[in-house]
Amino acid sequence: MKNLEGMTFVVTGVLDGFTRNEVATLIEGHGGKLRGSVSNSTNYLVVGKEPGVTKLEKAMELGVRTIGLKELMGMASLGLKGVEEFIGMKID
Repeated sequence: MKNLEGMTFVVTGVLDGFTRNEVATLIEGHGGKLRGSVSNSTNYLVVGKEPGVTKLEKAMELGVRTIGLKELMGMASLGLKGVEEFIGMKID
């Protein structure tokens, strides 16, 4: 199932228990795109420990939603609609 299809992600910081390659495999394996920098085409900034200030500032400036590893994994396994239903709110 390609639950992340059509979504573009950028990762910043250290994601406990995962290498960047593993996160890339998760995102791309579920149909998403992983990019190195935040832009107008970025849908989500995945934030770990010790995130880069530049990426955070750019995400805030562009209104890019920030999520954690748990949210990313939920979106990958449940799909965006499933996560919205699970948490009881719409994710923009």
